[in-house]
Amino acid sequence: MIILDTNFILACVENKADFTQLEELAIPREVIDELEKICEGGDLQSRQNAELALKIISTNKESIKAINLGDDFVDRGIEGYIKDKKDVIFGTLDKGLMRRLKGKVQFLSLENRKKFRII
Repeated sequence: MIILDTNFILACVENKADFTQLEELAIPREVIDELEKICEGGDLQSRQNAELALKIISTNKESIKAINLGDDFVDRGIEGYIKDKKDVIFGTLDKGLMRRLKGKVQFLSLENRKKFRII
């Protein structure tokens, strides 16, 4: 399963990288909530990217699994959700979260603004 967080999704949208091509894709409901909040109160570019991300997710909802993290704080929820799972790949740009999860999960990176690579 590949789980994406908010900043990774927004980076994909900004760089026109099609994250929906990823297999076994899961997006936490809490990430959807964060995207909706950005639509309501971010700067113009952030709002547009968040709106497009939500549209892409909605259009591809059959191939994207929705998961619940059980925590309104997304980072803490992701840490709790993946701590006992061995088959998770996590897409994030959050360096602090990557440090905390190093050795516990594989990471998905966005290379050259278009290609995905597991590290």
